[in-house]
Amino acid sequence: DTLPYPTDSQFEGTGEVSMDDIDASPGSTVEIPVNISNGGNIYGFETTLSYDPNILTYDTLQLTELMDNYYLQVNNEQDGQITLAAAGSSPDGETGTFIVVSFSVSDNFTDQTEVLLTSLRWNEGELVENVASSTLNYVLADRKSTRLNSSHVVISYAVFCLKKKI
Repeated sequence: DTLPYPTDSQFEGTGEVSMDDIDASPGSTVEIPVNISNGGNIYGFETTLSYDPNILTYDTLQLTELMDNYYLQVNNEQDGQITLAAAGSSPDGETGTFIVVSFSVSDNFTDQTEVLLTSLRWNEGELVENVASSTLNYVLADRKSTRLNSSHVVISYAVFCLKKKI
């Protein structure tokens, strides 16, 4: 025998999840937003994020104001994986960023890496795999200040030469 349970969609949560690709430089800290659109009737969710622990070091994970009435539990004990569960007493489903994950980028980062949302379950629904990903693309650190510092050196040298002539 099985327990009776409703077969209608009264407690079915829905939402489309996406993650943005971002630029990252070695030694920096990056924040990766996880976005939802077309969400509805979400009382809770479970999800797993995967990343390369040789390139990224997990820092923090926060729910945004869209999920301010939710309780959050995070497990990051396994290198390269973050598992979280969140639940609230009133349904959510607004469009926007609902999770922000922060990582420190290794000084050895030279190409690109991915953060994957490998699984997601809304409420007690079916587990969906390979939901979304964010590619972190390598960029040089702070190019503007490097140019400014180089210009500053040239200007300082020119001022020094002018003072010598006077």
